[in-house]
Amino acid sequence: MRIPGVDPIPRHKTLAEDIYDRLRTAIMTGALKPGEKISARSVADSAEVSFTPAREAVARLIAEGALEIAGPKTVIVPTLTSAALDEITKIRLNVEGMAAEVAAANISKADLIELEAIQDQYEKVRSSEHFTKSLIVNESFHFKIYRACELPRLIAFIESLWLQIGPTFNLFRTTGPLSQRPHEFHKEAIAGLHAHKGARVRKAIQNDIRFGYERLRNLIVD
Repeated sequence: MRIPGVDPIPRHKTLAEDIYDRLRTAIMTGALKPGEKISARSVADSAEVSFTPAREAVARLIAEGALEIAGPKTVIVPTLTSAALDEITKIRLNVEGMAAEVAAANISKADLIELEAIQDQYEKVRSSEHFTKSLIVNESFHFKIYRACELPRLIAFIESLWLQIGPTFNLFRTTGPLSQRPHEFHKEAIAGLHAHKGARVRKAIQNDIRFGYERLRNLIVD
């Protein structure tokens, strides 16, 4: 089985680290679905590497709670409960809002140009036909802003939240045509960044999070 987002890798880094990074990103961006089974062998086959580094990457993600053991030799992507979604969303509103607000004072013109290009791409791929790609580009948009806050511990914490919620974004696939509302929030965030108005950027990102939460809350069946 080939896992989306876990492609063959160049040999310029430690294999276990490279595989970990790619598998982690696949989880964060919703390439893997809640309840989906993952094995070190399937990861190794997807990345075209030996079993040992793949096993190390999977074990590390289990330790972080991004994957969980469901039985003997069975590892799965966790399924988020409505209570967990509520909790994660409350935290996201605060920490992602903070990162976005701080980013408004730091972001460069070059970063803004790249962010606008990411948004243009997002508008092109946000459809049911390009669903997985749209999740990847959406993650790129958000973290382009967050990384501009230049607070590495805050960014790492936000990444840990996306590891938990990312697979649940797959539920949007079942809702028919995807809403275009996120584009409005993204463009408002960009406008706020251009004006270096932190509160405006925070509000736009928080509205984006709330909109997704309200839709997800109705799709989760405990």
